[in-house]
Amino acid sequence: MKVTIRQRPTEAAKYFGLDRLDLAVHPSARQSVFARKERDQRTFVTGLNENAPSVQSIADPKTRAKKIKEIQDLKKDLEAKLGVDLGPHSDYWLEFEIDLVEVGGHDLTWDLDLPLDKLKYTVALAGRFVADSYEQLSEPEYLNTFLYVHNSVQHTSRKVEIQELMDEVAGKISLIKNSREKLFYICSGLALPVNQHMDRESLYMQLINYRSKLKSIEEWSHLKDEIEKDNTTLQIQYVVDTAMRRHKFGKEAGQWTYKGTPLGGTKLDVISELSLTRQQELLAQILEEFLPHW
Repeated sequence: MKVTIRQRPTEAAKYFGLDRLDLAVHPSARQSVFARKERDQRTFVTGLNENAPSVQSIADPKTRAKKIKEIQDLKKDLEAKLGVDLGPHSDYWLEFEIDLVEVGGHDLTWDLDLPLDKLKYTVALAGRFVADSYEQLSEPEYLNTFLYVHNSVQHTSRKVEIQELMDEVAGKISLIKNSREKLFYICSGLALPVNQHMDRESLYMQLINYRSKLKSIEEWSHLKDEIEKDNTTLQIQYVVDTAMRRHKFGKEAGQWTYKGTPLGGTKLDVISELSLTRQQELLAQILEEFLPHW
């Protein structure tokens, strides 16, 4: 599959009349870049690092795990084909130069079936040297970017996937919109500013307002996963958040505890432990103490 990279004229380019040519850089000039570095100035931003902040910050565990697997598979494939170390601290990146603008002002074409072109494309997107679409250039993170993927098959499929998620989420919200309790727990799980005294209409609008701000597949997937959770899971999630916020759970040897019972090292571990049949009695105590009384 081939992708075409085009320029969007900047304000400076318009001043020099380059917008008439649909260019941001003068036809006589070329431009190349090297991989960016993270704030530590030693870790390269390549799109091939599963430990990158952009990956680890994905809130939903399933979505994050899926992204990590995609990155690991791509990195393994490219390393095998290119015969180089593509780790985030590899010296390979010191000399890895990507030509973004060629003399003549022609569109840039990368063949994603070729490993080197695939690597350039991956690094360019990760470093925000190139936006995934023309529309993405309007986002704040792309303020200094003028290159975008034109008619990207990837972007088209992402648009379709996002639309399908939007439709699915809308259908699921319509099924639970009359349940004040369900709306409350979902909003709480999304860390929205809600309390147990809010009426159904207010909770519903909180969820709708949250939905209206979503853009990425990851964000829509996270909302879908939250809505699909059963009431018990949502309640456990809520009481764990509440108990931790109120400092009602202890911590011993790196483990969260409740009344002396170890529950796990992380919040997700605690939620998983309390979901087990063997902890039903303890869960009942925690639910009684921290669940809202409607």
